[in-house]
Amino acid sequence: MNDDYMRRVARTAYGPAFARTFTRIPLAHETRAELSFMIKKSDRLVQENVMEPRLIPYFEARYLMTDHIIKEAMGRDNLIHQIVEIAAGLSFRGALMCDACEQLIYRELDQLSMVTLKKSIASCLAKYSDWHSGLMHCSNWMIWPGNALDRNTFSNGLFSDFYRRRKLIFVNEGLLVYLTHDMIAQLGGLIHARLSKHGGGLWITPDIMLRRKFRIAGSKSRRAWYRSVGRSLEQNAFDDVESAKLFYENIGFSVTVRSLTEIADSLVSPLRLGLLPKEVCKALTAQPYFVMKPR
Repeated sequence: MNDDYMRRVARTAYGPAFARTFTRIPLAHETRAELSFMIKKSDRLVQENVMEPRLIPYFEARYLMTDHIIKEAMGRDNLIHQIVEIAAGLSFRGALMCDACEQLIYRELDQLSMVTLKKSIASCLAKYSDWHSGLMHCSNWMIWPGNALDRNTFSNGLFSDFYRRRKLIFVNEGLLVYLTHDMIAQLGGLIHARLSKHGGGLWITPDIMLRRKFRIAGSKSRRAWYRSVGRSLEQNAFDDVESAKLFYENIGFSVTVRSLTEIADSLVSPLRLGLLPKEVCKALTAQPYFVMKPR
C-alpha cells in the first residue's frame, strides 16, 4: 500500500469529524474545535466541503449503527470484550466504550500521522474536565500506528493484551471505500486468520460502496473525493449488494446484510439540518451494512 496515498486517505477523517458536530455523538464538538487549531485550514475545508447537508445523516447513522451492533454482540456473547478498529480516524468511540465497560479491551490501528494527531487532540481534551481526562487516560484503550495491510502489523504486539481463546470484533468505518478489491481481500485474509485464532468473532463495516452511491453523492462530492485522495473511487465500488456479498463470501466470510434505516429514529442531524424524510431515506439506503463471520 502506498504510504503517501494512505496519508491522503487518513486526512479524509476530517470530514466525518465535521459531520458529527450536527449530532449528539459525545466529544464531536470538542474534537472539531481542537482539530481546527492543529491542521491547515485548507486541508480541513477540502474535507468539510465534501459534506453536503443531505449526506450528513449517513455519517451519523453509520457511527450509531456501529455502536449498536457492537453492543448487540457484547450483550449476546459476553465473551466478546475485545475490539480492533482499523482507521478509526477522529472518532473517540474506543475511549467512550472503555469508559462504559471496564472489561473491554479496545485497540485502534491507524496511520502514524493520524495517531500523532489524535493523541495531540486527546491530550487537549483531557484538560476540559475530570470526565474528559478520565476518558483520555483509559488504560484499556490504545491507539496503535501501523499499515493495516502489513502482515507484521497483525503480529502479537497489537493483540498482546487480548485473550487468545476469546472472540473479538474488527471494525472498519470509512477505510474500505478507499481500497481496491485486491486490497480488501488482502485485509480480509489477515482479519480472517486473526479471528480464527480467537475462535471466531465478527468483522463489521458500513463500507460497502455501491455504484449508485456516486449518483447519491453528486458530482461535487465526487470531485472533492478525487482532489483529496488523488484518484477516482468508483473502481472500488460494487455493482450491487449481491455482488458485494459474493465477494466477501469468496474470501471466507458469511455475511448478514443490515440496513442503516434500523437506526433512523435515533438520528438528530436531519432535524438540525432541516432535511426532508425522503432525503434522509435516500442517504441511509445508499449502501448496506455488513456483519461478517469467518466460515
